[in-house]
Amino acid sequence: MQKLLKPTAYIGAVILAGILSSALGMSSAQTISLVVFSGIIIGTLFYWRMRLAFALTGLSILFVTGVMNLQHFIEFASLDIIVFLIGMMIVIGFLEERRFFEALLERIMGFAKGSAVKTISLLMLMAALSAALVDEVTSILFIMATAIHLAACLNLSIVPLMMMLVFATNIGSSATVVGNPVGIMIAMKAKLTFMDFIRWATPIAIIGLGLSVLLSFAYFKGYIKSM
Repeated sequence: MQKLLKPTAYIGAVILAGILSSALGMSSAQTISLVVFSGIIIGTLFYWRMRLAFALTGLSILFVTGVMNLQHFIEFASLDIIVFLIGMMIVIGFLEERRFFEALLERIMGFAKGSAVKTISLLMLMAALSAALVDEVTSILFIMATAIHLAACLNLSIVPLMMMLVFATNIGSSATVVGNPVGIMIAMKAKLTFMDFIRWATPIAIIGLGLSVLLSFAYFKGYIKSM
């Protein structure tokens, strides 16, 4: 019975989305778009490991029904971001082969002198700083590779460390205009400069990072003691 719960809920939610869109007087193209979007989102929530299959299936439906054409797909697919991420993955793979992250981890551990508090503080500071200077996607790729090596060396769970570094990365990315795509969009729409972000956003980000470090130490104190 439990095995049928998710599929039944999924089908029911998608049908409900179609009924609601029709009741609201949407066009056929809008109804198809809403149903496909709902199917992808709900499918991702229910079946996380199959999220790519849901996305590709939804995209195929949009093409077959004529709701989307190739020209609009290429125009709005953000291929520049996709190519950028592919390039970063290649760089990460190259650095991994050259043992860059192991060397970086040794430097951090040497500077921290075996202190778990100093080690995590340095990692969170690095995560925030790199996110502010390059962007959060690049930062999280580099910093997570380093964190994975640290967790493997200490034979610890990566999850608490990953959460702390994600907090720091997200906060750091809000410090400058280049930290994330949202910041760039805000700057372009509001005509803000890099220095405007430094003046207004960076101080708030620094305070937020400090609070995040303190709260992380309080919440994960058992994990930190085991390092």
